[in-house]
Amino acid sequence: MTCILAVDAGGTRTQAALVTRAGLVPSRREGAGANAFDRPDWLDNLHATLAPLLAASPQALVLGLAGFSSRRPSSAAQSRALADWTAPLPTQLCSDADIALDGALGGQPGILALSGTGSIVLARAADGTTLRVGGWGYLLGDEGSGYAIGRDAMRHLTQWIDAGPPADDPPDVHRLARRLAQRLGITPTPDGLLEWLRGQPHPRSAIAAQAAFVATCADEGLPEAIAILHRAAEALAGQVRTAATRAGLPDEPWSHSGSIFNSRPFLAHMETTLGTPPLPPVLPPLGGAALRAARLAGWPVTPEWIATLAASLAARA
Repeated sequence: MTCILAVDAGGTRTQAALVTRAGLVPSRREGAGANAFDRPDWLDNLHATLAPLLAASPQALVLGLAGFSSRRPSSAAQSRALADWTAPLPTQLCSDADIALDGALGGQPGILALSGTGSIVLARAADGTTLRVGGWGYLLGDEGSGYAIGRDAMRHLTQWIDAGPPADDPPDVHRLARRLAQRLGITPTPDGLLEWLRGQPHPRSAIAAQAAFVATCADEGLPEAIAILHRAAEALAGQVRTAATRAGLPDEPWSHSGSIFNSRPFLAHMETTLGTPPLPPVLPPLGGAALRAARLAGWPVTPEWIATLAASLAARA
């Protein structure tokens, strides 16, 4: 089977797919995240996910890696580590944001807002140059990200605990904190929460995972959850505006990528804040990696091939 291998290695999970010359996806796998900056086992995680797919002898491999930049020495070390088991396969390494940009915009100019575990905004001008805003990681930024949303929900819980939650609180008071404590399976005490946190194998991902819970609460009309999502959307929208100004793209379309955009209140508030609806993503980030891999293999990439790929990825999701 003639195929290529596309990989989206994010902070929380890794997705990989074989893609044929017809744009079909015969095999797809998922594994643990592979951010080298806070996962010492990143290479083992990648190998566990990719080894069965590499056995198909793909013609090219593109890996979109969280936090990767070819201009940084630390990323050069990643390249050397990966070369030991990808050579002589033609391989391209890039950031997971790069493949998200390629996928969402189909290689066209525009602006991408990405919000998953982390966040970043990328802008691509008509001449192909790309700039970034944000993407500083959870210690310095990641505004509007899953981690930021989860952390804000956790702060509701810590503030409730600090205030000394009375047993006779009305059921409509501190509802988000109450429900989060129940979700985590903890008693609302400092020891209860800290013991939960210390027991997480990857605390950043565990906190970011609470964003889905916040989104569910917002869908149910919980005011605290809606406020958290709105603040996050406004922060990310501000970065979209900054990117548009810097790139000279005030009228170019914007699109989005990442799990946080599955929340309708979040996406709707982004639209309201920016004053314009987004373009639906052409492809997910994994599809962006497939586009790059197809070009690396010398395959023709047509609109029909992209449409087939989009449908096949959706069917294998």
